[in-house]
Amino acid sequence: MENNNTDELCVPGDIEEAAKRATFELLPKKSAQQYDIAYSNFLSWCRIKKVEGNFNEPVFLAYLEEKSKIWNWSTSWSKFSMIKASALVKNGVDVSKYFKVIAFLKRKNEGYSPKKSKTLTFEQDMIANGQEINKSVNSNLLQSSLNSQGINISNCSNCTIHINVHKL
Repeated sequence: MENNNTDELCVPGDIEEAAKRATFELLPKKSAQQYDIAYSNFLSWCRIKKVEGNFNEPVFLAYLEEKSKIWNWSTSWSKFSMIKASALVKNGVDVSKYFKVIAFLKRKNEGYSPKKSKTLTFEQDMIANGQEINKSVNSNLLQSSLNSQGINISNCSNCTIHINVHKL
């Protein structure tokens, strides 16, 4: 039987190893642990369901359908994205072409409204920072001697507050 895949025959071992290392670096470094956890949870689920090594669309659809009962919509998308990237890097499986899975996730989005984060007004922010500054000044006063000439407290990158502390 003849092997039609000549790519494997022409690539030296050291080049292939370098390519594997580069491929594993495609996952984000900061969140690599989260990607590994999501992927290993998926693989564990596959072992339990006796579909280990099967990366077809019905398997992903069944996994996400089961998990969508406990995850909210945004978590489902996030986990799918992590598993999709890991499957591509570690197994060479392109899950992004699984249109039924994507349609399922979009359908789960119906009725979902993200919670709007509360933002502080400038005045509220200054009050909150002022309270933190007071705490910092009080703790610095207790820790430093009273004959110091001043305490420099940096609030943010574009403003510095200088507080002079005089001997009582």
